[in-house]
Amino acid sequence: MITGRVAAQLLLMITQLAQQHPLDILAFGDYVKGTSPGIPLRCVYLAENGGAGVTRSMLALLHQQRGNYRAARAETTQRNGQPVLLVEFAAPTPLEVFNSSGP
Repeated sequence: MITGRVAAQLLLMITQLAQQHPLDILAFGDYVKGTSPGIPLRCVYLAENGGAGVTRSMLALLHQQRGNYRAARAETTQRNGQPVLLVEFAAPTPLEVFNSSGP
């Protein structure tokens, strides 16, 4: 996040989730292989802290989003043998994300 390489929608989504649930960001990335260098990172892996109820709550919030704020993918999966929440936004990141009224 410090390098500015994280997509705007992802930053806004993390902020919104963190207001409701404690988050542990495990890794940022781009789920699509072969993405050009310099393209904003559109994928995040979040630790499933707080149990299944918290994870379901976060998924429900993600699935309620509309337009540019709706993730292309939001699901539980495994990473290094641990359950994680994967959130990914489609490319390209729309420039109007910061010009709209918000999620």
